[in-house]
Amino acid sequence: MNRNRKKAAAATLAAGMAVVLGAGTVMAAASTGDNGLQKEETVYVNTIEKQYIAREKMEFFKNALTASYFAIPHVSYVINFNFVKKFQRDKIQLKGGQIISIAPKKQTEIKKKFMQFLGEGYGGLSNNI
Repeated sequence: MNRNRKKAAAATLAAGMAVVLGAGTVMAAASTGDNGLQKEETVYVNTIEKQYIAREKMEFFKNALTASYFAIPHVSYVINFNFVKKFQRDKIQLKGGQIISIAPKKQTEIKKKFMQFLGEGYGGLSNNI
């Protein structure tokens, strides 16, 4: 795998503007999802610089953000391990302060993937924001 390869996710923002997000700048994508209370799914994409509201569904980001430093700890989240501040068995805290729960059935998988990420030398847990 080529670690230097940069992928991008093109997203259409709620304002109708198209933007290309460098995969390395995406901290997390989070979805409100259809949980029975809401009919519409809203996806928020947090980058180093700002938060976007996307028109695309969460499935789009799960398919677009596939580099080894991305993980899906919960059906409503895609996170970038490069922005993990604190890792615990059942939750992850991102450098921006956001705390994301890890689904019980995914805890072992996410831990293994995070340990692999650290072993690949990406340098996770750095001080870069």
